[in-house]
Amino acid sequence: MSLNELLDRAAATWPGRVCLIDGEDRVTYSELRERAGKAAALLRGLGVGPGDTVAVWLRSCSAWIEIQFALAQIGAAAIAVNNRFALAEVDDFSERSDACALVLDSSDSGPDLAGRLKSLGHRFRAVVDCRADGTLDGAVGYASASTLDPDTTVDGTAASVCAVFSSSGTTSKPKLIAHKQEALARHGQAAGRAFGYGEPGSVVLGMLPVCGVFGFATMMASLASGATLVIVGRFDAGQVLDMIGRHRATRANGSDEMFRRLFRAARDRELRDLGPLAEGGFAAFGGDPGPLVAEGDALGVRLFGLYGSSEIQALAAKRDPAAPRAERVKAGGLPVAPTLRVRVRNIDTGALCEPGQAGELEFTGHSLSVGYLHDEARTAEDFTADGWFRSGDLGYAEPGGRFCFTGRRGDAFRLSGFLTSPREIETVVEGAPGAGTAQVVLISHDGRDTLVAFVIPSPGAVPDEAAVIAHCREKIAGYKVPRRVLFLDAFPVTNSPNGEKIQRERLRQLAADSYAAG
Repeated sequence: MSLNELLDRAAATWPGRVCLIDGEDRVTYSELRERAGKAAALLRGLGVGPGDTVAVWLRSCSAWIEIQFALAQIGAAAIAVNNRFALAEVDDFSERSDACALVLDSSDSGPDLAGRLKSLGHRFRAVVDCRADGTLDGAVGYASASTLDPDTTVDGTAASVCAVFSSSGTTSKPKLIAHKQEALARHGQAAGRAFGYGEPGSVVLGMLPVCGVFGFATMMASLASGATLVIVGRFDAGQVLDMIGRHRATRANGSDEMFRRLFRAARDRELRDLGPLAEGGFAAFGGDPGPLVAEGDALGVRLFGLYGSSEIQALAAKRDPAAPRAERVKAGGLPVAPTLRVRVRNIDTGALCEPGQAGELEFTGHSLSVGYLHDEARTAEDFTADGWFRSGDLGYAEPGGRFCFTGRRGDAFRLSGFLTSPREIETVVEGAPGAGTAQVVLISHDGRDTLVAFVIPSPGAVPDEAAVIAHCREKIAGYKVPRRVLFLDAFPVTNSPNGEKIQRERLRQLAADSYAAG
């Protein structure tokens, strides 16, 4: 099944049902079908054709979803660019994916955007501006699509690559993970069934950004099931509480920190429950989830652990919301469909593990990515010849086809819910004036994840913490910018059979000591 066929089926089955709520904009399934056709007409008119890629740099909004389905109809692919990225990161993604066009909202993108776009190394054939009250100089207004007749030509197929997500690995640049339409459509249907989104009156709270695979999978599961998706453009716990009551949201997915903030806002209002919100799937990125799940129970929200990745899509597995709390706090669970299979491999011997034995999780099935865009070497490294994905995650198999995720084999960070390579940040730090080599560590300070950079200055350079931080703010998203920069003459190392290794634990202790000293 293609995404175009999925949307056609939804529009025919639930034509007058509201599928998207974006502020005051309420979009029915039939209207989404029409809007996607109009967006396809606009994009084709700008020269976007089958096989092209388009960088979509937007916060979550109805236009984002319309454009995704429009590109699927054309047979093109959306490069899902984090809306919090700096322009330099957008440029990098666009160059590596060879994006022919850029879609943005100029009201979200800072001053002198037109001038900054002209300075980019990558050149776009067209720029589309979704700003409601004006259009960026040199761009085409997305609002003009409403005046066009819907495009009815369908060039995209189930086998067409239509969405590309980013995920950091061990290299300095994020990977670009490509998915075919069939994988997205089938996984949306499977996840929707497993999460109960097809039940009468289901209203799904879309707290997560659609540019990330977690939010995207939630969106697809909702639309494939005939539910109503309430779009959260920017997460503010108090506003989200209001949205739950106003739109009678019954289900949500999010990070553990999102739910912590939501529950804190409920306490501040002295609420005893969260109204109609009954269930929430969460990904634990920091701290013990036990107290969070217990607090959810007290508020009438059954939280349950999830598992997913950009390569196999989010919502790939889930814990049973009706299970005891001790079960629901764990990540992993039962795959959402029998076509998604998991096995565990011993990282030392390479042999497959028995149930209960820890090893690296490997996956195959309906939701699997086709690999990394324009990176055949890395694709061959992470995907086996017989169609399994080596996740780099550790875990073990449980009875009944379930599995438990216990942690990352690598040392990637989770920052604001996004998996981020330390090396990606270190490369930017090392580009600052006067900076030599760098190491970045993540510590907990005052109950929050805090990024600290250690720098060996260039010979003769005067250490300047403010200058390094300012440089980072220009080059990467704010959540990746170190909160403190500490300067060393040398990194602490230990000898091993394979040579000297930097003692990252010692760096973490030095960072913690620095905060303790004020």
